[in-house]
Amino acid sequence: MSNPNANLKHLQKHHEYYIKGGDLHIVVEHTRFRIHSYFFERESQRFKEIIAAPASIDHARFPDADGPVILLKDVTAPDFSRFLWVFYNRNYSVYKATLPEWTAILKIACEYQFPEVKHLAMRELQQIEIPIAQRIFLYQSYDAEPMYLVPLYVKLCMRDEGPTDEETEKMGMKTSLIIFRARERLRFRPLGAGKDGPTLEGVDENDITRTICSLLGFDFNGHFQHPDNSTQANAGLPAVGKHMFTGIGS
Repeated sequence: MSNPNANLKHLQKHHEYYIKGGDLHIVVEHTRFRIHSYFFERESQRFKEIIAAPASIDHARFPDADGPVILLKDVTAPDFSRFLWVFYNRNYSVYKATLPEWTAILKIACEYQFPEVKHLAMRELQQIEIPIAQRIFLYQSYDAEPMYLVPLYVKLCMRDEGPTDEETEKMGMKTSLIIFRARERLRFRPLGAGKDGPTLEGVDENDITRTICSLLGFDFNGHFQHPDNSTQANAGLPAVGKHMFTGIGS
């Protein structure tokens, strides 16, 4: 078993997030963060449990620590700093960050179960231009809700051409098969009077969405809304909820 104290040499305090009055001490790589436990206990049940029972650390190395000392692994200090920015952002509702920065925030939010931070990251990623296959891969990597993924599948089905070889490789075979099967089903659907047609002409977006949801194994009730069209966008909440679908875990 590895020694949790082995990486505690030559620690330095973070220039911004070693906050006077903070009651939670977190060590990431060789950097010390001192922050307020309130945000982490409020937003993450997992972190609340971590704070309640932190791993054994040599507290003699932290004579100024007046609260729990937690060592985080599999996170870099720059990424954790950007994650803390979500809580300590001085511009309040204005969150401007790059694709790699939001990806890092999303990764930590998923790893440590911060659902509202995940929603914020997903909302902001919606505003960034990303190739569709890369976006699908990113969203799937961090368990995005169907409301984010299904519209992307719909776009691929509505294109004249199916996914390219490069897109197929990026999305993976399972997702690519869903797209190809949906396109096949939609193009050779019954048109009435016993006629079939290899075309999407006359098929609205709800028809495509319903087909994709069927292939994914859950029902669509006809009220799908794109997450970037919500009136809640400025509230930091997901645009729509899982109530649009039945048959999915919630």
